[in-house]
Amino acid sequence: MADVDAALKDWSATSSSNKPTGGTTIGTGLDDNLREIQGSIVRNLSHKGADISSATTTDLGAVDGLMHDITGTTTITSFGIVREGILKIVKFEGVLTLTHNATSLILLNGANRTTTNGAVGIYISEGSGNWRELSYTVGGTTEGSWTPSLVGTGGGPLNYTAQVGRYVRTGNIVTLSCYVSISGGSAITGNVSITGFPFATFSLSNLFQSLCVGNYNLTLSANFTQVSAIINQNSQSIDLYQNGSGQAAGSVPSGSIGAGTFIEISGTILI
Repeated sequence: MADVDAALKDWSATSSSNKPTGGTTIGTGLDDNLREIQGSIVRNLSHKGADISSATTTDLGAVDGLMHDITGTTTITSFGIVREGILKIVKFEGVLTLTHNATSLILLNGANRTTTNGAVGIYISEGSGNWRELSYTVGGTTEGSWTPSLVGTGGGPLNYTAQVGRYVRTGNIVTLSCYVSISGGSAITGNVSITGFPFATFSLSNLFQSLCVGNYNLTLSANFTQVSAIINQNSQSIDLYQNGSGQAAGSVPSGSIGAGTFIEISGTILI
């Protein structure tokens, strides 16, 4: 039986710390040790290892392989503890959150990341459970639908003649559109938003992303003539604001929406 450790993560950069020890009689076991060395190098430097299920701590170092598919949708906050210098290439098979940490999980964008199916990341261990992202390539393009709804801080529900939403997602870039048409119902109160968008936007302090708005039969306050739509950071709601020359932007008043009102929104955002 070979005395050489089978996993590359258990090898040391200090030659004298590796096996076999000086007191070990290799004898006829030399061929076993040579085969173990070759196998470990191949398994860890030029081999696709087993799939790893996403977990709060997704232990990359526990499984042999240079590359792995990460399955599932559980939020990841750690890649586990392994010695420094271990390199891993991972392909994400689902949409999940990588939680940025300036010490233990250092992501290139400096913020939490929502992965896409097929996205590939390269990570290196800095030891003591600390990992650094070296590269991240987004996955393919997906299309889907969503159901937009007009809401306030109270009141409702409204009745609709149409609620249509579509999106095209390429990596962390989403082009969205939606259309809502009101036939009646109970009046909503408070500030007006459109909900139902299926993705949370990019989390970065003071990041506000604007969209194009078209509307009909939307009654605004005096001296306000236009409507704008903004998504705040880490949000799935599109907030509506009224604007006018010489006026500070304000929330669209809830009483502005009634039977015959329709709103169209489109644009591209970062998630």
